Amino acid sequence: MKKRIPFLIAAAIGFFLWQGGFGFLATERQLVWRLPVSHADIRKIDLQLWDGETLLVREEKFVGDGLKSEPNTTIALRPGRYRSIASVWIADASAPRVFEREFDAESKSTIVVP
Repeated sequence: MKKRIPFLIAAAIGFFLWQGGFGFLATERQLVWRLPVSHADIRKIDLQLWDGETLLVREEKFVGDGLKSEPNTTIALRPGRYRSIASVWIADASAPRVFEREFDAESKSTIVVP
């Protein structure tokens, strides 16, 4: 039994880290951006994720003939509140439509940002 103790301790630490330290460590999550406009009309999108005053990630995509699917972003996040900003340029529009939401990053691996 004494020979197995180091292995059990290492397994427990590995499980703790694998599960994100029970909310203390950041884990990789996929954000799915659900935009309230017709995907066929979108020409350009600018997606931003903020933690307070810190910009965590920004993606800009140019799509000439509209989006084929909902845009998504993969990032390591800790549980907490975040702010998402999506600027969407629609066909024949001079200014973008801006959608801003706060959401709570739970322990799920996929988060849908409405």
